[in-house]
Amino acid sequence: SQFIGGICGYITGNTIYNCQNGSSTYQSHHVASYGENTGGITGGWWDGKVESCTNYAYVEGPVTTATGDPTGVGGISGSAGGSYGGYTIYNCTNYADVKGRYSVGGIVGYIGGGGIECCYNNGYVWVYGSAVGGIAGYSAASMYDCTNYGDVETKSGDNLGDKVGGIVAHGSNISTLYNCNNYGSISSQGAQAGGIVGYGYKIGDMDDCDNSASVSAFYGYVGGIAGKAESCSIYDCDNDSGGSVYGDNYSYYNGGIVGYAYSTNVTYSYNSGSVSTSGYTTGGIVGYIYNGTIAGCRNSASITGSGSTVGGIAGSMSRSTITHHSGTTSSNSGSVTSSGSNVGGIAGYASNSS
Repeated sequence: SQFIGGICGYITGNTIYNCQNGSSTYQSHHVASYGENTGGITGGWWDGKVESCTNYAYVEGPVTTATGDPTGVGGISGSAGGSYGGYTIYNCTNYADVKGRYSVGGIVGYIGGGGIECCYNNGYVWVYGSAVGGIAGYSAASMYDCTNYGDVETKSGDNLGDKVGGIVAHGSNISTLYNCNNYGSISSQGAQAGGIVGYGYKIGDMDDCDNSASVSAFYGYVGGIAGKAESCSIYDCDNDSGGSVYGDNYSYYNGGIVGYAYSTNVTYSYNSGSVSTSGYTTGGIVGYIYNGTIAGCRNSASITGSGSTVGGIAGSMSRSTITHHSGTTSSNSGSVTSSGSNVGGIAGYASNSS
């Protein structure tokens, strides 16, 4: 593997502290690579820490398949890993645009564990491939107090263009995702787009995260908080009035909080962003939920679907429950309209559910 960084190519067991690449008045710096592991501060690191670093340099990885499928492009670090959980990215900020093909993030492209805390992205982040996030492309790290202000998008469709998130595109086995906020628009030419998480697998505690910007996808699995969530716990997460959710003609599973929820619980969360689609299965909280619970969640926004199966709380639900939480009843006060069948103020369609 190759490692290309604006300050350091690769570090192991050390700390990069208070480093800056470029400046706010001179932003023509450019970090570019035709391989993997490319970052504005460091290409990659193992068992260490990157703290209080700032990047102003445009970071560019390859966007074609000519050199294979390179991964790990980030505004601060291309990739990060370690043999224990102590490696972290702390108090770092990226102001520059970042682009690549797979696993691209405003802060880090790929991180295999550890933590990301108090990090901010202000740059435009995009891929001609999949897995692009305002903070991280792929992350197994716990994430605290991170904010994205930059627009995030994919530029390819078909089986590419998947997994776009305001905070993390593909989050897997994350113990905690806490107090993270997105203010940049999220757009996918594929599927699995979320204001906070594009695709989440076994996120143990997604708590107090808010989205305030538009989220859209061409092929579906679109949510104000998460596009697709499997075996996750989502608590007190809000999609604000600025967080409109839109699914295009091919779009399935569109929700104000989660597009598609599998074995996932959504609790005490609120949607006030309009949800509309030219596709199917649309809900104010969840588009489709299987083997999960919606508890104490509220929707106040308009829900509009051109296709079938539209609900104020859930578009469609199977083996799932809509209930209250600590005295808060799950409720819908927004309009629900569709030109198709299976339309309800609470659920459009329910099977073996209550």
